[in-house]
Amino acid sequence: MIFFFSFPFIVYFVVSAVYLSFAKRYPKHYDTCAKYLFVIAIVSVFLSFPVSFYVDYKLKSDNYLVCPRISWTSPNTYVKDMKLCD
Repeated sequence: MIFFFSFPFIVYFVVSAVYLSFAKRYPKHYDTCAKYLFVIAIVSVFLSFPVSFYVDYKLKSDNYLVCPRISWTSPNTYVKDMKLCD
């Protein structure tokens, strides 16, 4: 979720850097777009944690089980039966 909302912010700065290298000036409305995209990125960081905890809580309360992860970076897999983890 963080990446989803941060992606426009990152792409905007990459495109702006390319534009700046060719045009030798900043794009029109550079500051306002950057400000709003930055706010969206920061809000998504703060909202992603409670949403993640709520989804985890809700699935566990509905009797879903969490499969063991292969590595610490792999996502959680929720199943009703542990035999489905393989």
